[in-house]
Amino acid sequence: MFADRIEAKWIDAFVQAFTLCKIGAGDINLTLKRYLERPVELVIEDDFITDIRGEGTDAELMRRYFAAWSKRDAYAGNFLYSAGASELAGRYTACHFDLPVRGCTVALDGEAVVRAGKLVR
Repeated sequence: MFADRIEAKWIDAFVQAFTLCKIGAGDINLTLKRYLERPVELVIEDDFITDIRGEGTDAELMRRYFAAWSKRDAYAGNFLYSAGASELAGRYTACHFDLPVRGCTVALDGEAVVRAGKLVR
C-alpha cells in the first residue's frame, strides 16, 4: 500500500490538505487578482467549503464572492493540476496552465490516493 512506502507525516499532511486549506498573507487569490494581506482558512468537509475563516478584507471578499453565487456547488472542491512553469521543479517557461478537475482519480506510484474525487483512506 502507498501508506507503507512513505512517512506518516506526509500522509497526515495530505489528509489535512483536504480538510483545511490555509492561504497565507502574500499568497495570491487569482480569482480576485490580489495578494492576501491577512491569512484565510477554508474548512473543507465532504469536498465542500463549509467555513471561510479569517479577519480583514480578504476573508470578507471571499465570503461575499462565494455567497453571491447562491448555490452549494459554488463551494465544491476540485483537484488542481498545474502544468508548465515550476520553480520548485526547475522548470522555467512562460507557459502555465491551472486545470481544476472534479471527480478525478489521482494515483501515486500506481496506487489511488483519490478515487472519483474522494480521498482514499
